[in-house]
Amino acid sequence: MKRSKKIIWSILLLIVILVVATVSYLHFSTYQPSHQAQIASQVATETNEVTTFKAKHNKMTVIFYPGALVKPDSYSIWAKQVSQAGYTVKIAHFPLNMAIFLRQCS
Repeated sequence: MKRSKKIIWSILLLIVILVVATVSYLHFSTYQPSHQAQIASQVATETNEVTTFKAKHNKMTVIFYPGALVKPDSYSIWAKQVSQAGYTVKIAHFPLNMAIFLRQCS
């Protein structure tokens, strides 16, 4: 009985270590926005789920769907240019900057 508890606790500890290591790796290997992109993102409205660049004359909305391990603000330069052309732009945010971890829409 004692030996089986040790094995179960060892397996649980190993799983926790693997999860923490994976999340840490994903967090630290994410591509960061350039300095110009950070400056461009300052004109946007940002929430947990989306960064929005509003257009003066809204023709329609364009959604940027970031690539894996790329911070959403990295697309700010393009998003700002598209919004200046008259389109509202929304850049989606995903957990761990991975689109496979979609958030449920409410």
